[in-house]
Amino acid sequence: MFGAKRKKLKPEEDRRRCNYVTIQGRCNQGKVTLSKDGVRFPSPYCRYHCCKKVDGAACQDMRINAKGFCQRHIQCQGQVNGTRCANAVRGYDPKEFKFCAQYHNCLALDCKNERFYSGESDLKFCADHRCTSPGCDRPKHTGPFCASHTCEAPNCLAFAVGGGGPGEPTRYCDRHRVCQHDQCERFTHARENGGLSNFCGAHYCAWDGCEQAREDAGEGEHCKAHSCIEVACVKGRTSAEGFFCKNHECDTKACRFRRWRGEYCPEHQCGKPGCAEEGTTDHYCSKHGTCSMVGCDRFRFADGSNVRDWCEEREFCPSNSHFLSLALQHPQVIGLPGSKAC
Repeated sequence: MFGAKRKKLKPEEDRRRCNYVTIQGRCNQGKVTLSKDGVRFPSPYCRYHCCKKVDGAACQDMRINAKGFCQRHIQCQGQVNGTRCANAVRGYDPKEFKFCAQYHNCLALDCKNERFYSGESDLKFCADHRCTSPGCDRPKHTGPFCASHTCEAPNCLAFAVGGGGPGEPTRYCDRHRVCQHDQCERFTHARENGGLSNFCGAHYCAWDGCEQAREDAGEGEHCKAHSCIEVACVKGRTSAEGFFCKNHECDTKACRFRRWRGEYCPEHQCGKPGCAEEGTTDHYCSKHGTCSMVGCDRFRFADGSNVRDWCEEREFCPSNSHFLSLALQHPQVIGLPGSKAC
């Protein structure tokens, strides 16, 4: 009856009562007896407040949720920075799951396995369900890879590089990747480094790292950006900064201008008409430098491969000691000099 006093329990009866207490009072249910490894011992709680058995082991702790488990048993078994994770297991049910849904349990439906981490990268799925492409955090598709890393060719489960939209070369395996050139169905070209071009051997640009198609016309092997700009030339440029191929670019180091009549541009070719050598000094080659006499702009005298310091007029001047020596040795050829001063 409401308001009636409770029966006062004897000390022995009180000891058998459940230890669960709220602001409304102590639980009246009797404590249960637990067994572990064939040994029986009393629990501090009744059957409504005692933690359920997990893996056949009795627990003396108090349950804390409607599933019937204590704090220790619902705690995730995963590790965070070397310490045990503080989150509750998935579904708060340690009989079904051992890991939390936030960081450690595989995201695949009904999977109980721990998810895979690569260093500090959370790959979200366990080894059974994650894409086997290194670093990928997507689930497997119909084979060992995710949809992005599975070849798009019918019935093919081989690895594809992935990335890009459907139908692009990166969505096909090495066997099924086809040229991107219009109406071309040949397989893509394999470069020397093992990488695959976006185009077949007839359409890929041979420039290292370029993924553009070569020029349609002619027999060149490069795209427009890497082809020599000389009319009708199909060779590749010498460098990314240049405009001409080796046959049309000036041979002077770092010069990007077109050759003239020899191997050099007008700026770097020897200034003497008819000479095709490089003008290394004052616009002239070593053979055609100007006379050492101040104010004289004549070319130096060349005796075969031996280039003098003076022009022909100065070299054979009577006041030139070398000329006098030659005249004395070969008077029948050179003759003695006159008295006119140079």
